[in-house]
Amino acid sequence: MKKFLIVLSVLALCSITFAEEQKKEEPDYRSVIVDAWLVQVSADALYESGVKPLSEKNEDNVSIMNLLWCLSDPNNGEVIVSARTRTSLNERGKTSLRKKDYVKRASGDSFQFTPYEKNVKFENYCRISQPERITIEYDFKSVTFEEAETVNAPPDITEVHFNNITTVAADKPVIIAQTQTGDAMLFLVLRAEIVE
Repeated sequence: MKKFLIVLSVLALCSITFAEEQKKEEPDYRSVIVDAWLVQVSADALYESGVKPLSEKNEDNVSIMNLLWCLSDPNNGEVIVSARTRTSLNERGKTSLRKKDYVKRASGDSFQFTPYEKNVKFENYCRISQPERITIEYDFKSVTFEEAETVNAPPDITEVHFNNITTVAADKPVIIAQTQTGDAMLFLVLRAEIVE
């Protein structure tokens, strides 16, 4: 009887080990969807939402809720560009868009159209670093412009480039980069989702 129990125990251990090895060898067919938003908000509006510049307290720093508060009023903020990729795990995702707009300029009695380009390029590489946590290596570039208020003046061009590696919780939008010029504050927001 003891020999039978020993043989049964050995067989059970072997089958568990074999099953674990099979799990390791099975490919992971899940995908990761990564959304990126470049959000511009007014520094004054952020202050009104409760953000205190140069504060040492975490609750005074910019949060997603502060950005949403600013975006609720079109005069306080807007999503300038957005991008989305869907790739298999451990694969590189890439998306880009280029759009040429023509700005009308008066030249004496005639008109001239000057081309300006808007573009966004988003590349990323994702892997699951912990359960429900995704490590993202990203490269985000954007060029946008706004027509000047003065007639025949060149448009205001904004170029941003953010790249780094970050780990985020799945399905939770997070601010991963920001920059400011004057009253305009730009934030890069990422959200990653694991899908079957």
